[in-house]
Amino acid sequence: MRGSSMQRERFFKLAVIVLCGIAAGLATAPLGVPMLSAALTGAKADFSALSSMIFASDQVAALLRYLSGLTQSFGGFCSLLLWCLVSGAAVGLALLCMYLNEADRSVREGVLGDAKLIEDVREIRRRNDFWETKEEPESAGLVLSSSRKGYIYDSGVPHFAIVGKTGSGKTWLINLQTLHLTLAKGWNLIITGKEELLELTGKRPWS
Repeated sequence: MRGSSMQRERFFKLAVIVLCGIAAGLATAPLGVPMLSAALTGAKADFSALSSMIFASDQVAALLRYLSGLTQSFGGFCSLLLWCLVSGAAVGLALLCMYLNEADRSVREGVLGDAKLIEDVREIRRRNDFWETKEEPESAGLVLSSSRKGYIYDSGVPHFAIVGKTGSGKTWLINLQTLHLTLAKGWNLIITGKEELLELTGKRPWS
């Protein structure tokens, strides 16, 4: 189902480009057809129809008369068709350039607000808080990274969600270390159903 939906979307986009190219070709035919004919035959371009259309009281009617006159002859029809193809290619190329110049929705480029991916360890330390795990921390928050020296954490995150597949390390890297930090600061409300969290953080008599 997803593949067919993507195919329909691609077909729709292609149809829009073709229709836009045809519309652009017809609208600019008094300018483009003489230029195209001159380029193919080497003769001088005749823009008399364009001048008549510009100064006409009804420009749409003048354009329709010009297009009708072109289609009366095989050469004129072929010139109009070729110009529409050129216009369609130009419209498609313009849309492609717009698509390629769009900023990628990547955190690395900082297009999602002011979020940026920080990879330098010193920059991570500078932008966040650090606890050496020896004394009581000045604040608490979400632990972002840890080493033998201590925890790097963000005390400015009031709410957070931790997402990851089973076995990816959510409990160990985030929950337990964040619990260690928050408990050291005096936060002591823990609601959980995971046995290992109860084992490591809850008080119970040992047999």
